[in-house]
Amino acid sequence: MEEEAKQPIFRDLEADKGPEATAVESLCVECEEMGTTRFLMTRIPFFKEIILSSFDCPHCGYKNNFIQSAGAIQDKGCEVILKVTSKEVNQVM
Repeated sequence: MEEEAKQPIFRDLEADKGPEATAVESLCVECEEMGTTRFLMTRIPFFKEIILSSFDCPHCGYKNNFIQSAGAIQDKGCEVILKVTSKEVNQVM
């Protein structure tokens, strides 16, 4: 019996191939019926691995999306401090 080729858990996003999301049935926090949660585990080049999650309930229409870090916490980092000196906050920074 041949073993299937093992795919890595975190895959690079590519324009040519559609990413493969994993769908699981899960409980809706609003109506307590069953909805669908989709997970996409990918890596952002020069950043780290992330988990994209999307929940959708067909019964009440509740939707939720979030991004979660999946990589190891780095030993070193940097602190960025932004001091806003003007009330004009509609500018792109």
